[in-house]
Amino acid sequence: MPLCEGDTGLIWPKFLLPDDFAPDGWSWDDDPALWDWPQLRDAAGKGKAQDTGGLAAREELRPFSGLIRWSDPTHRHLLHCTGSTQTAKDRYAWRREAHTESRRNTSGAPYRMASSDGETVCSWAVSEFHHVWADLALRLFSGLIATHPDATLIAERAAEYENQFATAAAVIAALSGPYVTGPAPKALRAALKSIGAASTRLQEVDAATVRLSVKVRLLTTDGVPVSATGHTTARRSRPNRKNTHQTGAQRSQAKAEAGQDRIPRRGRAKPPPGRGVYR
Repeated sequence: MPLCEGDTGLIWPKFLLPDDFAPDGWSWDDDPALWDWPQLRDAAGKGKAQDTGGLAAREELRPFSGLIRWSDPTHRHLLHCTGSTQTAKDRYAWRREAHTESRRNTSGAPYRMASSDGETVCSWAVSEFHHVWADLALRLFSGLIATHPDATLIAERAAEYENQFATAAAVIAALSGPYVTGPAPKALRAALKSIGAASTRLQEVDAATVRLSVKVRLLTTDGVPVSATGHTTARRSRPNRKNTHQTGAQRSQAKAEAGQDRIPRRGRAKPPPGRGVYR
């Protein structure tokens, strides 16, 4: 089998398995015949993590792309960035896919939702989404710190913050300042995850508005987690496409019916000289 030749221990983790995969009861140094193939099959079905910022540099990515994903009883959702090298075209897209339409592996387990799955509900310029999220987070953290002045970031992966994003204020400032658009360091993404950015949810309000909610969190010096939940509204960049197509078709039909009673413009005679109105 081709996948069992050469540096197999590098091929599987790099291209086929989730980043947190670990062999259970065997190792990559064992003969491939001794590997737990059912475990590999099931793990490969979950796929690699969402590509965050397709055209960004290897060590950089759009901070919310792939970080915000969730499921409800009927659909699963993903916030993905197109990762354009032109920041003016850099956009986050909210994609939605029905559970019944999810791609599945041979055992029936759904694959991890990818940026090509489902359909786009709406999208925002990266800078616009960052400003909306940062304004909401700033309001929530202000109230949280006023009640718990000793609260700090939950340092699950503190080494990745590089002391650049050691406080909630620094994280929010980064979204509104140097990383308002374009790629950002992985440390910013790790810090966002620590303060609760992955809890962000989007909900349609009407054809022009989306509700954005988030639950931010900190940790007191006593080791007690504290949190605050809130929401805001964001402009929906793309109205309901079904309504748009239906309205467009109705408008075209109305124009066609109205045009049947009109004299074609090319068939109209020009008014005589000196007259501004043709009778």
